[in-house]
Amino acid sequence: LPEIVENYVPPIGNLPSFLLRLALEVDWCSEKLCFQGISSELALFYTPKPEMHLNHGISSNNSHITLKWIVQHVLLPAMRVDFHPSRFIEESNYVIEVACLQNLYKIFERC
Repeated sequence: LPEIVENYVPPIGNLPSFLLRLALEVDWCSEKLCFQGISSELALFYTPKPEMHLNHGISSNNSHITLKWIVQHVLLPAMRVDFHPSRFIEESNYVIEVACLQNLYKIFERC
């Protein structure tokens, strides 16, 4: 998320559990497992938690922001521009293209 969304700050309330999991869940003896563990814990730390936003929308200046709004108006537009999955992710079908706007225009132009 820090690469996609400018000025994104992870939920600081998760910092103690992040440090605890970093110490206990990461295999520090094997280099490959160590990097995998650290990256998994970082991903978990940076993930916005739904319970933080769904029940308690962030109210500011008469606006009510929910996790759904954040995903729809911040994350998805940012991912359209700046998200470039690795070849492994593309080949593993973890991320798939649902529709291509240019191809849809070509199809509907014929109608």
